[in-house]
Amino acid sequence: MTRAVRWLVVALATAATFGVCVWVVRAVPWGWLPQGEGPRLDTALTFGAVTAAAVLAAGGWWASRELTQPTPTPAPTPAPQRVRKQQATASGKAQVTLVGGSRDLAPSTGPQPPGTPPAGAPTADAPARVDQDAEASDDSSVLLVGGHLGPTSDASADGIPTEVEQRAKASGEGRIVIAGGDQHAEGP
Repeated sequence: MTRAVRWLVVALATAATFGVCVWVVRAVPWGWLPQGEGPRLDTALTFGAVTAAAVLAAGGWWASRELTQPTPTPAPTPAPQRVRKQQATASGKAQVTLVGGSRDLAPSTGPQPPGTPPAGAPTADAPARVDQDAEASDDSSVLLVGGHLGPTSDASADGIPTEVEQRAKASGEGRIVIAGGDQHAEGP
């Protein structure tokens, strides 16, 4: 409620209090009130003014104070969305593989550097959105994988983007293979 509306409520309540008090004192025949019309009206007006002043004081305090609004907590800032955009053009006998998520084509046989994920496991830095565009012509081949490319069939969903957009164009004897989610390579 705005401050102006609160003051309007206070003014109306004060006027109503004054009017009701004057009417009650004049209308009710209490024996202890003055009997004459003039003295009874003076008593009613005095009682109404004192009561209205009390209502005005309480209402003035209410109308003039600042209402504290609860401070809305800001929405948490979303984590930056990783977007991976890939483009490829293949011609002749070229072979192109675009992997939007994570890639592990063969199990590791030797020691790995620290921080390297296990064979077949998707990497933690997989993007949230993948945008791939490829062209193949002559005898070339293009493989587009939007998610995880690896030898395991139980790869975690951590390496799979939430949004994949893929476009491809082939001419001549060009070949394009598109996988929107996971492409599991068969190992020996």
